[in-house]
Amino acid sequence: MQQITVQTDNAICVVGINRPEKKNALTADMYQAMADAVNTASADTNVKVVILTGIGEHFTAGNDLGEFLADPSMDEESSVYCFLQAIARCEIPMIAAVEGFAVGIGCTLLLHCERVICDSTARFAFPFVNLAIVPEAASSLLLPRLIGYQQAAHLLLTGDTFDANEALEMGLAAEKTETGEALQTAMTYAEKLTCKARGALVATKQLLRRDDEPVQDRLHHELAIFVEKLQAPAAKEAMTAFMEKRKPDFTGL
Repeated sequence: MQQITVQTDNAICVVGINRPEKKNALTADMYQAMADAVNTASADTNVKVVILTGIGEHFTAGNDLGEFLADPSMDEESSVYCFLQAIARCEIPMIAAVEGFAVGIGCTLLLHCERVICDSTARFAFPFVNLAIVPEAASSLLLPRLIGYQQAAHLLLTGDTFDANEALEMGLAAEKTETGEALQTAMTYAEKLTCKARGALVATKQLLRRDDEPVQDRLHHELAIFVEKLQAPAAKEAMTAFMEKRKPDFTGL
């Protein structure tokens, strides 16, 4: 079974996260496959829109914590960073169709999308601090820009979960649908864009994202701190506790 599916039709590339038995938690191989899919779509003059979605009940539960525990090393050659660069540099509009859990990178990647559409089951969280690590994907820059400093600080410092209505109210999501209709709504919206000239879509996105340099700087800076915290004892304790379904003990950490 392909854990990342790619279907391109009528100038729309749909990238699906397909690991439903693990709530679509992401592995290194999956990150690389998504990076390749986004980069290929961005470079293909016949593709005008990318849709990111989850197959099954959830968008993605975030990174596979077992992989983090087994190998906490990460650098700018890693598949995770390749994916972050792919979504940050994608030339064409990206739409996210979110149902169920959108956790960790499942939330931060939304900040690189031109439109986020969620259904009534969507649940969001930036749980990095709960795992004794820090956010990535330039979210420490982009989230305050989008929803304001204090709201962003609350979400990043607490890791609290919030629902579709709250995501809509704060501006993280642009549209809420009935249960199970996020992808079809995203497809309908994408079809509107496919009627436009690709060059105009690309140029307009470039104008909207004209502050790209700070984003690249933040991606790099966050990665350095993320790796430092990921390799620290506190992160190992937090992730082990999560997997063992107990409260972490940060005494002395």
